[in-house]
Amino acid sequence: MFDVRAQECEGCYNNTVVATLFFCDEEDHEPVVKSDEAKVCVISDANAPESAVNSISPYWHNEPFVVNATASDDEGVGRVELYYSYSANNSTWGAWTYFGKDIDGSDGWSWLFSGADGYYRFYSIAVDLVGNFEDAPAGYDAEAGLDVTPPESYVEPIVPYVQESIPIHLSVNASDNLSGVSGYSIYYRYSEDNETWGNWTLTDEYFTAPDGDGYYQFYSIAQDVAGNVEEPPAGYDAECQVVLPEPLNAVINSITWDGAGQVGDTFYFAGGATGGVPPYTYSWNFGDGNSAAGKDVTHVYSAPNTYIVTLTVEDSASNTDTATRNVQVHSLAPLEVNITRPEQGGFYFRDMRLFAIPFLNRTFIIGPITIEAEVTGAIGAADVKFYIDDALKSTDGIAPYSYLWNQRVFGRHEIKVVAEDSAARTATDSMNVFIISLGIGAEKPGVLKGKVFDNSTLLKKGIGGATVTVIGEGINTTTGKMPWNKGKYSLTLDPGTYDIRFEASGYETVVAHNVVINSSETTKLNVGLSPTQPGFLKGKVYRNGTLFKKGIGGATVTVIGEGIDTTTGSMPWNKGKYSLTLDPGTYSIRVEAEGYETKIITGVTINSGETTKLDVGLSEAQPGVLKGKVYENGTLLKKGIGGATVTVIGEGINTTTGKMPWNKGKYSLTLDPGTYEIRFEASGYEAVTVCDVVITSGETTKLDVGLNVSNPGKLSGRILEAGKLLGRGIRGAQIVATNNDTLDTYPTESKLFGRYSLELPPGDYTVTVTAEGYQPGVGYVTIESGGNHRLNIELTPEE
Repeated sequence: MFDVRAQECEGCYNNTVVATLFFCDEEDHEPVVKSDEAKVCVISDANAPESAVNSISPYWHNEPFVVNATASDDEGVGRVELYYSYSANNSTWGAWTYFGKDIDGSDGWSWLFSGADGYYRFYSIAVDLVGNFEDAPAGYDAEAGLDVTPPESYVEPIVPYVQESIPIHLSVNASDNLSGVSGYSIYYRYSEDNETWGNWTLTDEYFTAPDGDGYYQFYSIAQDVAGNVEEPPAGYDAECQVVLPEPLNAVINSITWDGAGQVGDTFYFAGGATGGVPPYTYSWNFGDGNSAAGKDVTHVYSAPNTYIVTLTVEDSASNTDTATRNVQVHSLAPLEVNITRPEQGGFYFRDMRLFAIPFLNRTFIIGPITIEAEVTGAIGAADVKFYIDDALKSTDGIAPYSYLWNQRVFGRHEIKVVAEDSAARTATDSMNVFIISLGIGAEKPGVLKGKVFDNSTLLKKGIGGATVTVIGEGINTTTGKMPWNKGKYSLTLDPGTYDIRFEASGYETVVAHNVVINSSETTKLNVGLSPTQPGFLKGKVYRNGTLFKKGIGGATVTVIGEGIDTTTGSMPWNKGKYSLTLDPGTYSIRVEAEGYETKIITGVTINSGETTKLDVGLSEAQPGVLKGKVYENGTLLKKGIGGATVTVIGEGINTTTGKMPWNKGKYSLTLDPGTYEIRFEASGYEAVTVCDVVITSGETTKLDVGLNVSNPGKLSGRILEAGKLLGRGIRGAQIVATNNDTLDTYPTESKLFGRYSLELPPGDYTVTVTAEGYQPGVGYVTIESGGNHRLNIELTPEE
């Protein structure tokens, strides 16, 4: 029989256990008692342990990976068990499955996990030293993916097989069933004859054919997120032949000019191009800040200089090339006219020079004399008028310029010539002569006289103040206005045949042709003018390309410069039809409708009381393209600025210039036809706005813009206390300059005597100032590139 008793040690778990054994001795049958005791630790632990699987990073793995867990318990963790759930599609999950246990946590609780490709979730269950089990969680502790299958990819076919421009965009189709594609590499090899091939070489998706013309093959290798890399194919994915045209070459074929090649002359520029990929786009820079587009253009320079003319040619593959030539523009020669005959100091008899009288410096003429003049420095054609004593005698527009003076005359007279060129410049020369001429054989002037009257009146009522002009002679007069001479006129003219124009306000103009004036005779010419009657302009505005000229309702028909317009009818019976009442004359008519190209018709003549028919077809408007290059001014090859912003002001449309080597600085915008303002800006450069950029339907407008590197400007000044006569400076004031456009801020602090200084990018700024004991102050300043600016700001002390 055993008797076990425990003696408790109060306040601790150390207890003494006494064991007593009772038995009878076999020999004498006397009871025998033996006992022993030992110290034991009795543990009382009712709390379960806690554990969690640590987060697994990265998520995807392409080989067995380690799963770690953390566990804790009041008295100690005996083991930790790992459980997982599997899904092949990350949607449908399987039952939780026991994976294994770790019974030694001395180096952490961990398992080397492996399984099939797919998605995994994990949790752990800990067991403490006395056998308490942790409850399974409601969800999961960590997750990870296992993917050991490489991705697949291929370079898509290149169409067309023969490529005539670079770069060639290589498209790659790549896929992965689990972790997804993280990237791919493209390889190419080259053959000159399509038989012998070089080694495979890494390239990128914009292929520039570095080996030149020939044959190229391509393949791709993809990598997935788990780190699996596709094996190279046995052959190739895609192929092409590259046949590049000759390099684009811009050529200035010729530069010619009218006249002497001086200011005001028209210069003619003829361009051309070879190689590249036609068609070409031509743009000219004339070196004086002006430009033009087109293969052959003209330009007029306004100042003398040696200008560098640049022709830029762009082909359809966006390749560009430039050609330059120097052109010397000479100073504008002054217009001069000189009387070359008679000569100063000459003696003339019957139009023959007999001898000179130099010591008298006077010219003597007996009989008729041919006056001759020479013109130099004229822009375009010149007319020379011959005057005797300020009376116009003749006008000659063809060199050599001359006039035969054969009149009855005696004594001292002045000969004067006045030249006028196409630029309306004039020059004069004159001389005094002593002449004796009987005017033998000379024709005497005749007289043209008559009356200008109102055709609509019964008694031919005269029209006072009407103008009677001898066309081409610079001779005119006005009709009388008094009761006794109303409408009457008289002109003295040399014998000849003339065209005479009669005009008066409120009347139709009349031209009388081939009016003959005979020597010493009077020619009578009465002319009736009809009061002007309005005419009519009417017709139909229709859509081009429609079988029955379908009318466009609501189109606007405007008489340019007259403030007169109308709209076409919109009803079925008058759709597209219009009518305008106009005074007789010649007009320009603008026809426009929403969604259609605007059309301007010039030289539309309206006759008094008549109807002029004008039908106008409009084509549907097609968007135009604005393209060009933004480059850094001052660079030799117009270095493109990548990432510059091109903004259509007021339209909410913008783009950025290319950044890659083949398109750096280039941009392209598709715009509706119209006139726009375009702003070009880039970090570190001064912004430029180009006004009146015209976009034409279906056409490409070329606009290259150079930006100047932006140099910071300097802003300095003082922060002063208001009301102090000598301007007491405030030290330690906090100054912040804020760019009004970018909202960038530039802080500083005032120093001794309130002085401060800031370097700021060009722009408009608001400068705010605060200082302890003072009310805040503000100032405004515009910073120019490289400029020095001063701004003092006064602060008022707080009350």
